Amino acid sequence: VRGLTDSEYLFALLCLFDKRRGGDLPGALADVVDWCRRKLGDRSAMLNAIVTDGERLCAVRAALGTDAPSLYCAERTVPDFPANTQLIASERLTDDGGWREVPANHLLTIEHGRPPTFARLPEKT
Repeated sequence: VRGLTDSEYLFALLCLFDKRRGGDLPGALADVVDWCRRKLGDRSAMLNAIVTDGERLCAVRAALGTDAPSLYCAERTVPDFPANTQLIASERLTDDGGWREVPANHLLTIEHGRPPTFARLPEKT
């Protein structure tokens, strides 16, 4: 890690956990949240993140000791993009009812040709 930002350190942890898990990106992202939970103790943190390994996209909506910031997903047909494009945003981008809120303390995984999946993050280890 060359910088001092939390993002750089969390990404380094993600890479380490992903390598240990043999390329299990969703599991590695859950490990990062668990590591933060164990290390931060009673301190608070907001941990929304979106990462991809080129095969799948994973987003986490999590918080420790506070409310998790919002995160939404939707499937849309967007000009100049493939049909049924998956969108992820911190807020709904349109007023229609097609947006799904990612539940707090959940991991969203999107893989090509499959519907999005939501997995609850473990509370404590």
